[in-house]
Amino acid sequence: MNSRDQLRSNVIATATTTAGVSTSTISVSDTIKRRIENTTEGLSSECYRLLHNRVLAANKENAMLICDYITSLRSEVNPSEGHRENILILAL
Repeated sequence: MNSRDQLRSNVIATATTTAGVSTSTISVSDTIKRRIENTTEGLSSECYRLLHNRVLAANKENAMLICDYITSLRSEVNPSEGHRENILILAL
């Protein structure tokens, strides 16, 4: 294999690796965004903005923990939207 063919195969391998990383990063971001949307469904847009812009920007794990808590609360107790909003604002 000459140097030109070797260079071409390295460029193709690098492009494939980069594309794979970008795709997984996008899908993770979309998944997190969907979880936040589901958590704040039916609540004021302020709750979404606070959770997405403030908490997620500072610490992804904390944002996911809050989403998990609200989701569990909805499935076990089914609180009113006002109660969920109050809990979310107090947690932030």
